[in-house]
Amino acid sequence: MKEVQEYLCNMKITTFTIIKIAFKCDSIRVVYVFLINILLIGTQLAQVFVNATFLNDCVNIVSGNKNGYSIITSMVVVLLFMSLNECLKILTGLTQNKLTINMNIFLSSCILNKMKKIEYAYMENTESKNLIERISYNAEKRIVNGLMEIISLCLIMGKGLEICIVLARINPECTMILLGCSCITIFAAVKSGKENYNVEREITVDKRKVNYLSQLLIEKDYINERTLFRYGEEINSWWQQGFNKYILKQVKVLKKWYVYMKAQGIILMGVSTIILISLLWPLNKDILTVGLFISIVNEVVEFSQMVTWDLTSVSEEITKCKEFLKDIRSFFSLKDEKKENITKHIGFEMLSFQDVWFKYPGTEQYILKGLNMTIEKGTNYALVGINGAGKSTIIKLMLGLYDNYEGNIFLNGEELRKFTREELCELYATVFQDFNHYQLSLKDNLTMGRRENLDNQDFEILDKIELNELIEKKIKNNFEIELGKLGRKSIDLSGGEWQKIAIARALISNKPICVFDEPTSSLDPISESELYEEYKKLCRNCTSVLISHRLGACKLVDKIYVLKDGTIIEEGTHDKLLQIDGIYAEMFKKQREWYCGETN
Repeated sequence: MKEVQEYLCNMKITTFTIIKIAFKCDSIRVVYVFLINILLIGTQLAQVFVNATFLNDCVNIVSGNKNGYSIITSMVVVLLFMSLNECLKILTGLTQNKLTINMNIFLSSCILNKMKKIEYAYMENTESKNLIERISYNAEKRIVNGLMEIISLCLIMGKGLEICIVLARINPECTMILLGCSCITIFAAVKSGKENYNVEREITVDKRKVNYLSQLLIEKDYINERTLFRYGEEINSWWQQGFNKYILKQVKVLKKWYVYMKAQGIILMGVSTIILISLLWPLNKDILTVGLFISIVNEVVEFSQMVTWDLTSVSEEITKCKEFLKDIRSFFSLKDEKKENITKHIGFEMLSFQDVWFKYPGTEQYILKGLNMTIEKGTNYALVGINGAGKSTIIKLMLGLYDNYEGNIFLNGEELRKFTREELCELYATVFQDFNHYQLSLKDNLTMGRRENLDNQDFEILDKIELNELIEKKIKNNFEIELGKLGRKSIDLSGGEWQKIAIARALISNKPICVFDEPTSSLDPISESELYEEYKKLCRNCTSVLISHRLGACKLVDKIYVLKDGTIIEEGTHDKLLQIDGIYAEMFKKQREWYCGETN
């Protein structure tokens, strides 16, 4: 697999590249497919003359030159060749199907393996996201289809070779005309294929937007607001506008293709007619037998149809596949995360930001501006500030998701960039605001990526965050039951229950640093209060970093950092910051007044 990925990253793209990729996936069946098709071309060529012999025998019988028994031999030979052709076609189909399956499996594995390794920054870059979306959508199918079209091209070329071999001895000029028309067809189809795929590249963003708008109309998650706010018509109008925007580009290319196909069909009909008329002269001179004439007529008509429709489609699809391979190459050229084997746990003593400036790739505005802050072992911290102050960005840098910052971030006295993602993953457990619902068993949800079994300490954590009701009543202590909506026996959960599971997963991982980004956003007030009452006990064995807009929770931490415009403007305990009477105190007072106003 690694060899294939390296090849995909550095490949020089030609038609043969598709064959090389297939060969690297399943070399034996690629060889089988091409050998079988060579045999098929050979039998089809022989069948031209076999059919001619049979037809000549038929003519001689009708004219009285031969008796009826003489045709039996040629008929048997015809049937044998027809049977052989059908057997080869069946064998080709079976081999191709198996090759397709193996290529799908192998290429899907390569793509997914690459997806899990690419740097996080690419996932937030628009161009990279567009590229990944194109690759993710039936990538393996495109390459397999490209290979199948190459095989079809070989068969068409084989058919053309049959005709050229026969015509070259009878009328060489006809051969040159036929070859010339075929070359023009291939050239036009290649140009059409490039145009079509370039349109696909252009409409990626438009298509994603249209798909999103359709989800707003279809998905269950949006049904409440769609019903209450009555925005269905408006969304449908936006969808129609977006759909028309990108479909018109496709229609434009399709019109060109249709006109080309019609023009090409007329030209080839004329060429075929000229060829057939030219064959009448050697027929009159007894150079060409009636049987061979009929066989050639049949082959020329069949080949004209193949050139008009099949060759055009085949050449276009091969070209689109080659253009797609350029995207494949770009995709596999994306930088991987730094990965090294962990020889020892690095532990945690201190994390320090020193004059850190940061802006997201592709943007000009700095989110962090000369940030200075320190996180020490065994201390509970909170990051506070209005939206856009830089809280989530700090977390992303801590986790090593971005390394293009200016200034320094030191972990245990060493620059953070020196550590691999694996080493950093050993340090952090996180609960994000937009936490995921993993539709797996409860056990898998709790132990994901960590270990197989739960111990007594883990059950204590489950008890403290009030997961008892879920475990005892909903799943009947069956930790193997699937959660979510995928299976028939799956048990769906409330938003609060899913969030409790996310919190439990972080705490059970037993990492030195726990990061909580709005960890109670989906919890009811009672559950939230109970969780915060246990907060210090839950975090007694780790360093914690809390992001919360509910400032009452900040009373539980040892130190609060108040951010504004990407820098820290206040720091201290809850009580100390209230005494300072700065921005934190103002935010806390407004929040308290609001709650007090609600109770009065």
